[in-house]
Parts: sequence; C-alpha cells; structure tokens
Amino acid sequence: MEALGQIDLADLRDPADLTDLLDQVDPMDPTSQMRAALMAARNADGGWPYYAGKASRLEPTVFALLALGEEAAAILARWPRLQGLFVDSGGALNYGFNGQAAIALARSPDSAAARSLVPGLVRARGLALPPSLNNRQDNSIQAWSWTDGTFSWVESTAWCLLGLKRLAARSIDPGVRARFEDGRRFFVDRVCKEGGWNDGNSNMLGAELPPYVPTTALALLAMHDHAADPVLQKGLTYLGERKLTEQGGLALSLTRICLGVYGEAGADVEAAILSTWTRTAFLGAVHVTALGLYALTAGSHGFEDFRV
Repeated sequence: MEALGQIDLADLRDPADLTDLLDQVDPMDPTSQMRAALMAARNADGGWPYYAGKASRLEPTVFALLALGEEAAAILARWPRLQGLFVDSGGALNYGFNGQAAIALARSPDSAAARSLVPGLVRARGLALPPSLNNRQDNSIQAWSWTDGTFSWVESTAWCLLGLKRLAARSIDPGVRARFEDGRRFFVDRVCKEGGWNDGNSNMLGAELPPYVPTTALALLAMHDHAADPVLQKGLTYLGERKLTEQGGLALSLTRICLGVYGEAGADVEAAILSTWTRTAFLGAVHVTALGLYALTAGSHGFEDFRV
C-alpha cells in the first residue's frame, strides 16, 4: 500500500493564513460558518477527520473536497491504496467510501487515481445467496457490500453505482456495463412496497419493511439515468412526501441534493438544514458539515457532482 504523505496546504488552496480566513467568517451566515469549520478541521496531511483533531478518513475528506470545490486528485493520489481501492487508517477497505471517492475524482477523470479506481469498483461485489424461502427478493443479485465477504446493501450499492457511473458512464467495457445492470436490478428488486428503500431488504419473514429517507435519496441519485422508470417515480413521490420527517443533517442534505438533481423544489429542506445547523452545529461531525455546505451552495455547482 502507498502511504498518505505530508502535503503543503499552500499548494492546495488559497495561501491566505487560516487565522485570516476564520476572521472573515460572517457570524450571521451559516454557510460561512460551515466553510470555516471545515477549514479549521483540516489536517496537515490535507485530509479531514470525522471530528476535528482525529486522523484523516476517506468519507469526510471526499465530502469536504466536494463542498469546498477542490480537485480531489491531489489529495487522493497520496492516499493509501490496495489493488486500486482506497483504504483508511489501519488498512480498512470500505467499498461504499470508494464509491464516494469516485464521485470526487470524476472532476479529474483522467488522473491515475481515477483510472485505477474503476476496475476496483467493478471487482467489488456483495455475496450471492441461495434462493430465499422467507423473503421476497432475488438473492442471486450481487450488487455492492460495505466490506469484503458480506452482503449487498442499499447505501453501499448506491455510493458505488453512482461513483462508477460518474467515472465510467460512457464506457463500453462489458464488465462496467454489467455492473451498471447489477445495480439497476438490485434497486428494482429491493424497493419497498410503498416506494423508496430500506437499508437492505424490502421485506423480512412476511413483514413489509419501511423505506427510509436517506437511503431512498441515495438510491434515487444512483438511478437518476433511469428517472422515467415507475419504480424511481414512486420513490421520488415517497421522498417528496417524507422529506422533512428525518431532521438529521445527513438525511436532510442528501434529500436536498437528490431533489436538486431531479429538478424538484427544496427551499423547505434548505430551511430545515439551516435550522438543524443553528441548533446543533451538526454536533461537530465534519462529514455532515461538508455535505450540508454542499447541499446549501447549489449556485456554485448545480449538484452536478451527483448527476448521472
């Protein structure tokens, strides 16, 4: 594995002193506060931790780079890798986080890090199981798991499918196209009865499971290129009806991004994000702060990083 080397931050952002940047924070502007919080939490290696003062991790680093509009290749080129996939401290390999990295690297699709990530995401897959006698689902579908040797999940599949599409949407490689189809089949198979998606199964032992807002938003993002499919339209209806029922910063931010990609109004969701930030500052969670900032600054990016 390659080591994450020390990075001169002056090479990666405006060389203004961090103290000067923080002095410019508008105390009445939540997005200015979020941006300053991200600047202050950045580590000397150029990455971001989940909480300020901790070791850099892949997920908060990716979300912060997206929120601040920075190219990811300069940072991720130095990140530890194993067979083309990024690993966190201690060598932990998380496929979903690699899907997130692919979204950020789509800004530099010809970089070495981006090119090596595509075959890694194609190889990654969840376990297949024998046909179920109790649950209504196709256990032969191998989408994406969170970690090696485990089952496919909605969130990990959504991040990996979205990232792979962002990096290789026009690829004619049969392996890439087959993984696109695996993802499509998985989401059609696992949709909940009322529309939307749970974390994994849509039913268990004869009982229908409820969909969740953030998982539904992620699945819709990953499948936006099939937006006319009735399954997607039903999921979008569910999201529109339930968009304010989960008031956490992560769920609200993913919902706002998804609605933006689908061209749906989201002023009420933005207001909820701002309210949650004002009350909680997202409890200091860097990855939530970054995603919240991204969700509130569509004017600078139009949600293009999440569009397929």
